[in-house]
Amino acid sequence: FFFPYWILESQPWGIMVHPSAAVARGRTGKFFSSLKLWILREIRARFPSVVWTSIWVVAIVGILRLFKWAAMPIVAAGRRPMRQSSRKHRPRAEISSEPIKLAEEHELGPLWHQDGRRKWEWFHDGQEANGWIELGSEGQLRSSFGSGSWEKSEDRLIITFGRCHHVVELLQNAEVPTFKVVKRKMKDNSKTCERGSKTLGRLV
Repeated sequence: FFFPYWILESQPWGIMVHPSAAVARGRTGKFFSSLKLWILREIRARFPSVVWTSIWVVAIVGILRLFKWAAMPIVAAGRRPMRQSSRKHRPRAEISSEPIKLAEEHELGPLWHQDGRRKWEWFHDGQEANGWIELGSEGQLRSSFGSGSWEKSEDRLIITFGRCHHVVELLQNAEVPTFKVVKRKMKDNSKTCERGSKTLGRLV
């Protein structure tokens, strides 16, 4: 029984003994598959006997599997950690707009008048402010998201900007006047994909 030293003299063996090059390129699995096919062709050419061919096939396949298993931790260690997608809404770049005349008390009613204060911070996730809105006269809306509109519906306001109509209502017993988005309606009547809105607005 002898060791096939002719394999050591060939180029693929040098890569298999030092698999770091293949690992760095992320092609370990493909490399071992190609190497196995190359060795099988060499065995068939050098050992025409069926018995010897079978013995060497079993031996070489076993050796390749050992090398492949040994290389797996190296591959795993060399992989970059996957970036986790963040759904956190960061503050957007503020869209500049001209000042507008503020809404009058008779337009908003006593519940939303708030001593003449018309600017509200916008908390999309309910925790961190990512913009603001300002209620203007005749249903005009000025905001960091762009221009829009608002209208009163009983004790609620319907605030519109972007692609949505936001139905908001004031929260009871809040230390700072705060509203909650209770419903969203898309302008194009498409369905919203929210599972209960967390969006809040807080008086500035």
